[in-house]
This record gives sequence, structure tokens and C-alpha cells, in this order.
Amino acid sequence: MPFTLWSNAWILRLSGRAIVVLMALLELNGGSQHPDGEWMDGHRKKQYGLSDDTWTSATRELEYFGLLRTKEGFWGDDDYEIRKRKRYFVIREALATAPDWTMPDAP
Repeated sequence: MPFTLWSNAWILRLSGRAIVVLMALLELNGGSQHPDGEWMDGHRKKQYGLSDDTWTSATRELEYFGLLRTKEGFWGDDDYEIRKRKRYFVIREALATAPDWTMPDAP
């Protein structure tokens, strides 16, 4: 986890579920700056113990605070059938700034 999660008070601003999903996405990206982001399959979500509801609300919160960008499209590879999926791109630069405390809590 980036040190700025603590030094810029994101640890206080984000919900626990958003922090867990952020950790999973940072691990998934592995430092990659792929412009389209990465996608996480249901098996990986289950490995983290994340329900679909938790994943959806947490990614919505991360997007709300400008820490995550999502892109929908049709993706797949040799291991996964091509179908509509969301790709996730963590905006690391946003973690380097302090959260806007005037914003209401995420929906």
C-alpha cells in the first residue's frame, strides 16, 4: 500500500471495504500502468472473500473520490471467454493528494 494512504489521510476518509478493494486492485495491477486497466474475474474476487455487492459499492466509492477509473468493454483471452467486463485503473496520483473533506461521504 502506498504510504500516502496514511500520510494524506485516505485511511480515515475511505470505508473499510473501499480500502480492501483498493488493496486488491493494487495487487492486481502489480505496478502496471496499462492505459485500459486490468479486470478481475469472479474467482479472484472470491479468493479475496469479496461479494459482488461489496465489490460494486467499494469500486463506486473509489470512483467517487477519484481514485479509480473504470472502463467497460468486451475482453477475454485463452483462459476466459470474451464477454462484457469492467477494467479497473487505480489513479495513483490521486492518492498523492489529500482527500476533499468538503465532499459528502460516498453514496
